Amino acid sequence: TGRDVALQMLHDNGIYDVQVTHTPGQLTDHYNPANKTVNLSEGVYESNSIMAAAVAAHECGHAVQHARAYAPLTMRSKLVPVVSFASQWMTWLLLGGILLLNTFPQLLLAGIILFAMTTLFSFITLPVEIDASKRADLMVMRITVITFFVLGGISKLVFNNQSCIDEKDNSIVKSRAAYTEIFLVSHQRIKC
Repeated sequence: TGRDVALQMLHDNGIYDVQVTHTPGQLTDHYNPANKTVNLSEGVYESNSIMAAAVAAHECGHAVQHARAYAPLTMRSKLVPVVSFASQWMTWLLLGGILLLNTFPQLLLAGIILFAMTTLFSFITLPVEIDASKRADLMVMRITVITFFVLGGISKLVFNNQSCIDEKDNSIVKSRAAYTEIFLVSHQRIKC
């Protein structure tokens, strides 16, 4: 289940002080660094699908980032109060600035600055999310390899639009832009 994947990923990374809980609703999955909880939505927490495993592993990727003091996550966390304020007032300041452009042009400038802050937050959030997904990717691949190995009789697995099972020697190949790894069923690992 998503819960099992989350616990396994946390333990594999030496993290034992983060709790995995479920939260009501859909698409409510998140990691809360304040109380060190991975909160999984109902559909992810109890599901045993690859999608649930991927979502749970991604959220645990944020817990790993937090434990390792990943710099972009730290910066993003520090910007949250500022961006929260900016998001609340940005629209009103822009609207007021447009309406009062001739009498109070600084109001429009303030709205533009707040808009720039929210945009900056998006640029900082992107590498944080990509890194969490990369951390989750290896966990999901490991689950996929184990699952398909246990099921047996697989002739082809498509991962990232590439064939991943070498039918000749029954190895599972995972391709990435920077490197290629071959995971053999015998648990040997060869880097190319």
